[in-house]
Amino acid sequence: MDITQILDYLDLLIIAAGLLIGYLIKHTPKLDNLTSYIPLIVSLVGAVIGVATKGVSVEVIIMGATSGLASTGLHQVYTQLLKLGEDN
Repeated sequence: MDITQILDYLDLLIIAAGLLIGYLIKHTPKLDNLTSYIPLIVSLVGAVIGVATKGVSVEVIIMGATSGLASTGLHQVYTQLLKLGEDN
């Protein structure tokens, strides 16, 4: 398996939307109780955005959910590399 097969299941629009939604959930005081569910929320939202933009199929749902989870992973890599977790 090469990287192009993995990239077929990622959508940059969904990754960006997942990052934005995760950021909003984490930094909105009224949504504090949802922070532990951010990966689940962004994967579900990613699947919905994928279906809305590309049509209904199992492959599109998987692509959307994978892209949503990739946004969570991308945020964690960014946070760990810059050591942002120590101040929060």
